[in-house]
Amino acid sequence: MFGFLIAGYDTTSTTLTWGLKNLADNQGSQAKLRSHLHSAFDQAVVERRSPTVEEITKSQIPYLDAVIEEILRTAITFAGVVRHAVCDTVLLGHHIPKGTDIFLFHSGPDYFTPGFPIPEENRSASARSAKHVHGRWDSKDSGEFKPERWLVRDDDGKDTFNPNAGPHLAFGLGPRACYGKRLAYLSLRIVVVLLVWNFEFKECPESLSSYAAVDKMSRQARQCFVRLARAGFEEGTE
Repeated sequence: MFGFLIAGYDTTSTTLTWGLKNLADNQGSQAKLRSHLHSAFDQAVVERRSPTVEEITKSQIPYLDAVIEEILRTAITFAGVVRHAVCDTVLLGHHIPKGTDIFLFHSGPDYFTPGFPIPEENRSASARSAKHVHGRWDSKDSGEFKPERWLVRDDDGKDTFNPNAGPHLAFGLGPRACYGKRLAYLSLRIVVVLLVWNFEFKECPESLSSYAAVDKMSRQARQCFVRLARAGFEEGTE
């Protein structure tokens, strides 16, 4: 309970602050998300009300999933995860002695900047077999906020959400992965929908839009100011 209430609250609220900054600075993505929400919750549009929690949790909106995943990717709420080597091992050709702490960072090559080649012979057999489980970002736009990177076209030509579209380690992996992952996704889904449904987040002046961060329990934005306007409904949605 302590972990859920303390770690979950701090990390989710921090992630939301980065999300609001990115939505404000990417007006096209914000407007597209609002349009998808209006289409998905058409009855709420007709009744001029917010979607209910039940409607939000039962809905399938690929672009909403893509926005949330892109918020998590770009927020870098934690700089990385740490793993402790319990035995001597080899990682990409490098000997790792037992007792070594290994830091896996959530930014850098293949996340926000171009990756670098790794000789295949340096990879373990299990690494080679899992090479194609996750995709890789286009180095030309990997540093941008772009929810579309998480969408793929199915056989019917519809956009579907692909959580394995690229490298992503916001919650860690394996038996030591974050046990609050499902709660975090649920909280983000509800809050993002209600915020974007009810408010337009306008761009702030450059002097109030720094992306500088400070490391506390999580990686928090030094500046998170918002300019709000009441969001309306699209014409012709009734």
